[in-house]
Amino acid sequence: MPSNDPEKKYRYDMERRQKRRLLGLCICCGAHKPIKGRAYCANCRDTQLYCKAVRRERRKAAGICTVCGSRPAAPGKIRCEECSRKNNQLTRSLIERRRAAGVCTGCGRKLPADSLYKYCPICREKQRQYRRRYREQQREREARPDD
Repeated sequence: MPSNDPEKKYRYDMERRQKRRLLGLCICCGAHKPIKGRAYCANCRDTQLYCKAVRRERRKAAGICTVCGSRPAAPGKIRCEECSRKNNQLTRSLIERRRAAGVCTGCGRKLPADSLYKYCPICREKQRQYRRRYREQQREREARPDD
């Protein structure tokens, strides 16, 4: 393993991961076969998911952006303004690409040939349920007396 030079360490890590990938091994531990279609074995993936969830909760509790971890989260949000803006741009471009391809803008599944909707039946039902819950919550808030 190279010295403390970050550039050398980065190159070393990249080469090691590439070798493991070519050998059909988990790029993290190098000891097990990865999950089909993935780069990590089940154990390493579970560990990563757990660490990611812990980091997210720690940042959330500290009022720091859960994405970048370097800027304060926007008031009442879990992301900073910049990360929110980037996420919105990515989401918009994904929706535009899906719309141009003629697939469901929610999940990317193929739409029925005679469909007049931008969502597949599954996503349409999910949207209906979401809107129904949202309207119920709004009514409950309006019905509550102000404290």
